[in-house]
Amino acid sequence: MDNGTNETIILNGVFKNVSNLFIIIYSFITVCLSALCIIVGRSVYNDNLRHYDTLWDIYYEYHAMNYNDLPHNQESYAMYSGDGFLGSPISLYCLSLIIPIVAIIILVVFIIARKQMKLTITDKRVYGKAGMIKRVDLPNDMISAIAAHFRSGVSFATSSGKIHFMFLENRKEVFKVISEILSSRQTKQEKTTQIIEQAALSDADELKKFKDLLDSGVITQEEFDAKKKQILGL
Repeated sequence: MDNGTNETIILNGVFKNVSNLFIIIYSFITVCLSALCIIVGRSVYNDNLRHYDTLWDIYYEYHAMNYNDLPHNQESYAMYSGDGFLGSPISLYCLSLIIPIVAIIILVVFIIARKQMKLTITDKRVYGKAGMIKRVDLPNDMISAIAAHFRSGVSFATSSGKIHFMFLENRKEVFKVISEILSSRQTKQEKTTQIIEQAALSDADELKKFKDLLDSGVITQEEFDAKKKQILGL
């Protein structure tokens, strides 16, 4: 099929949609992480309450601690005390809210990126979008190899690096078409090399024939030089 630019479209990449199962599993993991933060935060909160009571029991019974060093607000102590940045209940509760927000943002970006992916293979180039931003316009002559990898993806190897397209439903077809293009190019290069080598041999044989005529005195040196220039295209 001609796309109006003097090139023929061989194949269009078909990208997988985000499945409902993936969204369900992703949401389940997100909820579990948030719930875990809440559970751990509640556990730390209860431990802090017990520790608060213990400190005051020690103070009343033994007077072994300075009064000013004791915590005086039970709720504040229970909520904000902990080991490290994420050791306090308030930090864990905040994290339980941040996790689903970040997860939703990542999922939305992922879905948008998937919808914007495009891949078209023609007889002259490979073009499309490998993500939300990365545009690809790659002449077939610049492709040195193609490789299939996980996540239903393919990689186009070039002299400047690799270009990846993920989540292709027709990855096998893409791999086959590019392999055929590379194979055809290799065959053409081998034929061109063979023709050049044969032409070089033919010129050498022709020169040898006239050199023999020169040596046998059939032609003059001037005639040989003229034929030599003609054969070598000088």
